[in-house]
Amino acid sequence: MADRQIVLKKRYPTIFSLSFPGDEAEMGGCLAAGWGFFHISPSGEAQACPFSPHSDRILRQLSMLDVLQSDFFKNLQQENLVGGEHTGGCTLDERRDAVAAILQRSSGSQDDAAMPQGTRLLGRSDKDR
Repeated sequence: MADRQIVLKKRYPTIFSLSFPGDEAEMGGCLAAGWGFFHISPSGEAQACPFSPHSDRILRQLSMLDVLQSDFFKNLQQENLVGGEHTGGCTLDERRDAVAAILQRSSGSQDDAAMPQGTRLLGRSDKDR
């Protein structure tokens, strides 16, 4: 499949392609948390990835730039939970405890004026999985 993607990207450079868990090796690593994309839930939560629905921001109340520059996304990138080499699967789901700790730490460092009330730990709990 990776070879086919390369051929298609060269033939159709203006076509946007999607990646899914398992494609990380071909895509240069996990692209979540603003590294290449982020997910917007139906309720407007800016989530690092649709497969790891943790959020501390609501896009309806902040700009896209504010979301991309959030401490949560930056910390996921700086602690190498996204980007870089990966063998496949969802990195954020595999390391959900580390993601939860980063979210807790990042949420605690945010300016309360920038974070709408009630948006502090928006990720699903393990019992909801």
